[in-house]
Amino acid sequence: MADDHPNIVDTGADKAHVAHTGRAKDEHKLNQFHEKYFHHEDGKYAIYSAENPVEEWMMTGRNIAVCIAAVLFALAMLGAAGALKDLFMGIAYFLGAGAYVLEILILTDCFETKTKLKDMLMPYVFGALYVALGISYIV
Repeated sequence: MADDHPNIVDTGADKAHVAHTGRAKDEHKLNQFHEKYFHHEDGKYAIYSAENPVEEWMMTGRNIAVCIAAVLFALAMLGAAGALKDLFMGIAYFLGAGAYVLEILILTDCFETKTKLKDMLMPYVFGALYVALGISYIV
């Protein structure tokens, strides 16, 4: 396939050809992207850089918020009554909104990366809806 198209890189010899044709800069950018977002850990690929403590904190915070929200939703649906049920639901929705905010920050590298609206519509809309639902349950 590399013979059909001179810019396709699949072997060491082709890398030399890429450097000769001026595509080394593109290959370098691709390698930087791969190193930043696809780290091989324990036989699996992670989609974030574990070397960045802020990203690690955001992923952990998001996951904790989601787990606590799930427990509160379950408690509200399975046994809580009256005002306690509404409080659990309100807090769960606010935690869900917080998880969506952290997801937005993760996906956009804290707004350093321009991301298309079609990719971000769900976290934006559902984050706002979760805030509205949280307010409706607590008020």
